Amino acid sequence: MDSDSNNEGKSKHKLKASEVFSSDDSGSESDKSTKSEKSTKRRSSSSSSSSSSDSDSDSGSKDSYRSRDEKPKHVSTKEDLEKIRLSRHKMERFVHLPIFSKAIIGCFVKIGIGNHQGLPVYRVAEITEVCETAKIYQLGNTRTNKGLRLKHGNQERVFRLEFVSNSTFSDSEFNKWVEDCAAHGTELPTMEHVEQKQKDIKDLLYYQFSSEDIDRIVEEKARFNHNPTNFAVAKTLLMKEKDMAQQKGDDETVEKLNEKIADLDEKANSLDKRRTQTIAAISYINERNRKNNVEKAEKAILAEIEAKKGLKVEDPFTRRSTRPTMVTKTKEPEIHSSEMLLRMEMERKKKMDEDKKKKDEEISRKKQDEEKKKDEERKRVQAEDLFAAHDFDVKIDLDVTMPASAPLGPRQTLGNATNESSNGSAPKRSLNLEEYKKKKGLI
Repeated sequence: MDSDSNNEGKSKHKLKASEVFSSDDSGSESDKSTKSEKSTKRRSSSSSSSSSSDSDSDSGSKDSYRSRDEKPKHVSTKEDLEKIRLSRHKMERFVHLPIFSKAIIGCFVKIGIGNHQGLPVYRVAEITEVCETAKIYQLGNTRTNKGLRLKHGNQERVFRLEFVSNSTFSDSEFNKWVEDCAAHGTELPTMEHVEQKQKDIKDLLYYQFSSEDIDRIVEEKARFNHNPTNFAVAKTLLMKEKDMAQQKGDDETVEKLNEKIADLDEKANSLDKRRTQTIAAISYINERNRKNNVEKAEKAILAEIEAKKGLKVEDPFTRRSTRPTMVTKTKEPEIHSSEMLLRMEMERKKKMDEDKKKKDEEISRKKQDEEKKKDEERKRVQAEDLFAAHDFDVKIDLDVTMPASAPLGPRQTLGNATNESSNGSAPKRSLNLEEYKKKKGLI
């Protein structure tokens, strides 16, 4: 059998050569050689496939033995652990995602546990659970009540997300964590775990939101916010809910919504008062500063004018408020200007004197007119009053001088006595009523 196979191999080799150097006359021989070649190829392929399958099975068994013998690699450097560290900024970004609670379990954080001698102390800790705390606190620009159950060595404790640090692990913190894990028999995370957590963090970074997720996030944020972002929108939503409850006849819901609306109005009014107070204070400060600036500017202008009074030298390079003048022949404009000023001053004084005289004349004329009016009024009243017409004094002189040599006799009458006295002495002039009134100015 071995000799036959060797002869077949030799003939096969010869057939290949003859096939190359064959001619058209040897067609039948070439056909025979091709048939024998195909049969040998089939045998060789079957034998090679069987040998390859045997080799694959041998290699697979060897790999399985190797995998059983090899141990999993654990984290050995802080750079390996840094790959699955979550900072406070990332927590703020992921806290409202639906997969947050599942994805971050197994990741590590740098948590602050307090101060020692005035310096903050941090520890490397593994996240074992996401829970809710009793306190709602501020985390960056959002609010939440979530907390993390962290494990360091064999110790576990719940911390709020606001105590997570943004800085990287230090060598001392990493070494402290390795020592504590070794002391308490805690196994370090493997590199396979690190790769899996890296994928989870990537899923958080590139999470695609659905409409349900967005509604859930909005509802969760609204639950933790004291005041709505837009009071008008919040009030309109409450009013719509109230109308729907009234249509359904749900009185309890209507009362609750009325309380919410009243509370919302109170918050809006308080915020409005705070804003107006700050605006009023700012406007007062601005007005005060504006007045101070005006006063300073006026003082500066007056000081500049006072400083320029003693200077008679003209500087051709200074900026002037009037039209520009020629620098040459500067004396003539000064003379003309001084003469014009004197002339204007004289005219002004003259005008003032004339105005004063006119005022005095007008005042005196008014006084005379008032006196005339008073006299006319008095005369008119006296003419109309009958008692005033007879209200005048008449001087009657009864002293009659008797002659010294008059004989004693019977008493004479008054008329005779007066006649005699009038005959003996100079006659006196008598006034009638009209003359008296004219004399007194009554007529």
